[in-house]
Amino acid sequence: MDLYKKIDDNLYVIYTGPEPCEDYINSYLLVSSLKKAVIIDPGPHNSTDKIYRVLKELGLEKSLELIIPTHVHLDHAGASARLAKLTGAAVIAHPRGIPHIKDPRNLWEASRKVQGDIIDTYGRPDDGENIELLEAKDMSILVLDDIELKILHTVGHASHHISILWISRSLLFTGDSAGIYLPEIDVVLPTTPPPFRYEAYMESLKKMIHEKPKTLAYTHKGVRIDREFLTKHYEQMETWFNILISMDDNSLNDTKYIKMKIAEKDLFLRKYLEMSEEKDCVINKANLEMTFKGFIEEIKRIKSL
Repeated sequence: MDLYKKIDDNLYVIYTGPEPCEDYINSYLLVSSLKKAVIIDPGPHNSTDKIYRVLKELGLEKSLELIIPTHVHLDHAGASARLAKLTGAAVIAHPRGIPHIKDPRNLWEASRKVQGDIIDTYGRPDDGENIELLEAKDMSILVLDDIELKILHTVGHASHHISILWISRSLLFTGDSAGIYLPEIDVVLPTTPPPFRYEAYMESLKKMIHEKPKTLAYTHKGVRIDREFLTKHYEQMETWFNILISMDDNSLNDTKYIKMKIAEKDLFLRKYLEMSEEKDCVINKANLEMTFKGFIEEIKRIKSL
């Protein structure tokens, strides 16, 4: 497949997923009228060269000013430090995420425990000791020429998550704060790996809904023009929660049963489960299993309070 797609003169999608799931990770390249550039979610470490190749092809390798990972999970932020070293760009991230960009050792070890060997396809991030690291403050506005970006702290999926609103275009880069979008079947699914926090996730969704974005740009994996999709995902999350919280302990240990019961109420999950497995990316399959694991663990935690 192509390495990138031009949406218009100011916005590009770069496909930074590992083989055979290249389009599973969308890195977004924003270009100002004066040819200054921003990368949102640079993707995994092993895909740094892909982004740099695109920047060179577009004549922007010396014009990259900001690298903004929505959070520091390896598939979103692993390329941050190396790309910053190649280009001289600053990295701006949630205050909780900055220590992990500076020194990724603990993040790498924790990721191995949660995701297993799949992280080897992403690659171990470079340390960020000698790059410019800036805090992304909640509700702050970043200005680069005619690009104005509003930072929203949107925790729940992760305690170090932000989403970014391109104000003039009413375009929200959601990261993993609003689920995973599968354009081939036009559905959104939760992304709730452990340690997931339901209440924080829902408050973050309310925060994004309040901004009334017209367009949603998902890192996984595409752009959806429909502000109601955020509301649909909010209702989907409520459905999952209400079904799971009503289950006994035995049922909560049966993922196959859980999928069946949720699919009875959630059209999006039902459409996904009806899709032939051969059509789904192996990484998405693994992430969906982590989604159920995180959601179930959070339900058990809430029930134990």
